[in-house]
Order: sequence, then structure tokens, then C-alpha cells
Amino acid sequence: MVVVFGKARSRITITDKINKTGIDNRLQFGLLRLVRSGNRNRTAANSGSANAGGSGSASSSSSGTSTVFESWDYALTDETTQPSTGVSLTDGIPYNFFPTDAQVYVTTAPTGSPVVVDILQETAQNSNVFASIFTTRPQVDVNKYTSVGGSVTPVFGVTTLNKGFRNAYKIYSTDSNNVARGIKVILVGHQ
Repeated sequence: MVVVFGKARSRITITDKINKTGIDNRLQFGLLRLVRSGNRNRTAANSGSANAGGSGSASSSSSGTSTVFESWDYALTDETTQPSTGVSLTDGIPYNFFPTDAQVYVTTAPTGSPVVVDILQETAQNSNVFASIFTTRPQVDVNKYTSVGGSVTPVFGVTTLNKGFRNAYKIYSTDSNNVARGIKVILVGHQ
């Protein structure tokens, strides 16, 4: 089965073997696991926008080798419901991944206090115990729509997300006035 979202330029194939109702429900909340066709295959969630998650770009080093950067895009909430703190979803890591950036976006800007997001990785395979991958978590400042260029730059406490481990995507804190909606996180890095 092939699904193309809006004016997406990528051809997306569904890899989950779930019934049609399950697909519809997961599409609604942006949690459908997708594989981006092309040279790089990565299981990623659709962020709910016309551009389905999981994009890549190449960068060359002085040694002539090329690093392909990818983005893993996750919708942590829908666009209209008041978010609550806690883990929104978990995802498996299909290969060793080296994160370089994390970005948070909202549909409705927070007021009163920032929206803070955390990504946690299992401390041991199949342990179901998670620890933050950040020493400084990304946040969307008050009256802003993105963490990019904000007052806090995310700082990673790990250099590798390990193959076979799980990540948990968590809303660490919401704005004090409960106005923010549509929280999304993008993890950028390379294999």
C-alpha cells in the first residue's frame, strides 16, 4: 500500500501491518510509522503536515566522504487538544544514530512559561528504564512557535542512540496558561 500526503514530494510506503481502522487512527495523531523511499530508509512518524517525516541531506567532509543527515519527526500531540506532561510515544531505533540537533515546534504559542520536551533512551536493551539524552532540554519560549533560535540551545548528554534500544518522547512541561497546542519534535542526526 502506498500513501502520498498532500503535495509531498516523497513516495511513502506503509510498513505497519495493521487493519485499516488502526491506520486511520494513527494517521490522525501522526503516529504512523513510515519508510521514506530512496537511498535512505528510515522508520519515522508523520508529523501530520504535507511533508511526511524523515528527510535527508548530504554534507561532505574534507576527506571526501559524505554524511547524510536525517530528521526523525514526531507529533507529540494533536493540533487542538490541551497537552499534558508525560511520555507521548516510544519508538525503536533501527540502527546506531548520532544526534546533532533537536527542534521543537508548536501550532499555538505558549504563554506564561515555555514548553519543554525531552527524549529519553532505554538505559539497557529491553529494560523499560529510560534516561534523558539531554543535559539541556529543548524548549519553545513564551510567544514563540519554535525552539530554533530560542533562549535555550539543546545540549546532548549522549553521542549515540543505540540500535535495538527504544526512545521515549516526552512532554516535560507545558506552558503555565495551558495555551500551547500541536507539539512536535524533530531529531536531526546521521547514521
